[in-house]
Amino acid sequence: MFRVDKYIDKGLWAAGSQLLYLVYGIIAIFLVVKVLPQEEFGSYILSQGIVQFVAMTSSSMVYNYMVRELSVDDWDPLLPFNSFVLSLAFHIVIFAPFIYFSDQISNALNTPSLAPLLLRAIPIQLGGLFLINFFRRLIISSRDPIKLFAVNGVYFLMLSSGLLYLNITGELTTAKQVIYLAAASGFVSAIFGWLFIQNVLKGSRAILSLVQQKRILNFGKYVVGASSANTIANSIDSYVIAYILGPLQVAFYNSAKVLFRFYQTISQLMDITVFPYGSKLAKEGRINELTALYEKILCFIYVVLLPVNVVAVIFMKPLFEFIYGDRYEGAYIIMQLLIVSATFAPAVSLSAYLTFAMGKPKTVFTARIVQLVVTLTAGILLTKHMGALGMAWAVIGGMVIQVYFLTLKMKSLLPVTLKGVLMRVKDIVPFIRNLPRLLN
Repeated sequence: MFRVDKYIDKGLWAAGSQLLYLVYGIIAIFLVVKVLPQEEFGSYILSQGIVQFVAMTSSSMVYNYMVRELSVDDWDPLLPFNSFVLSLAFHIVIFAPFIYFSDQISNALNTPSLAPLLLRAIPIQLGGLFLINFFRRLIISSRDPIKLFAVNGVYFLMLSSGLLYLNITGELTTAKQVIYLAAASGFVSAIFGWLFIQNVLKGSRAILSLVQQKRILNFGKYVVGASSANTIANSIDSYVIAYILGPLQVAFYNSAKVLFRFYQTISQLMDITVFPYGSKLAKEGRINELTALYEKILCFIYVVLLPVNVVAVIFMKPLFEFIYGDRYEGAYIIMQLLIVSATFAPAVSLSAYLTFAMGKPKTVFTARIVQLVVTLTAGILLTKHMGALGMAWAVIGGMVIQVYFLTLKMKSLLPVTLKGVLMRVKDIVPFIRNLPRLLN
């Protein structure tokens, strides 16, 4: 019988690693969102959407396959080096058009300050992200979340300390400062990542292999499509709003979305835990354990998440007033709608990563394309008539469509049922009883 609790010690470190994102998110709310001028904050959001697209697209094209293959002991020693080379190539190819068309992009988004960021600060930030992401993925493939916690800790400690210093000295005034801090933090934490995965690097060989690269690309072409569509769907809202309403409304919308990003740590947590463990079970043909993994994790998450979401919706207005005062008056409604969409996030993320683990990336690609089309189409139509609030409704529509599609596909891959998920409630009590022993 599969027991989730036997992985809880490492799972807690993985959760702690993602908790760092939440801590930084709180700091960012009080410093970046509140302190930066609204137009600078809007520029920062738009630039980071591009950074996320480039980094996530090139990473998913390569690293999902790498993590899946490194989940077993007899991995190919040519894999890490060829993954590194391919990821670097994709970073360069994908970002090049943003540099070449920087002026046109800035004009289209009504944000003149975006072009200088694309030409100077963003390439440096992407360099740091490229290195740290490579080392993070090797750590994840080794299923060693303690080291991942340390690497992320260095990154967020340095970034948060820098923001606090600039705020205390009264010098936090531009998006460029935040981006350069993120770049420096990425390079420093990458050094720690390099030190932590020496055992993997020593077992690999720096030889280009067309055979290995073809395998990576054959798997990655659907993963990159799925991840790119997901990244675009998660950030297209800001660009639609910028195109239709301008950068000030981007800042208004993202005053709510920056809180919504806390929910995105659920997906990130599954990426560093469920995906490598699920890959190991799938490659060893342990279908019953995969089914139990899906049902138990889904049940356990929703037992906690549903009450939290209800409370969050009820108290969102006073929370917004406490954080922002009257700076972004009325934006709490957007956050309430985004929380509704976040209710579907665990089912989407869990189904997607287990589908990847089972070697079916095309399924996730199709689901993400459907979500993107729904979000973009509904977003354009509703934003024109309802403003930023309409974009939040479009996000809900895209999420509902995706969870429906992925849930149906998951049932065709594993013998999972709603009854099976609900029956896992009985496992919560023994899980809680074993928790103190696992924490000692």
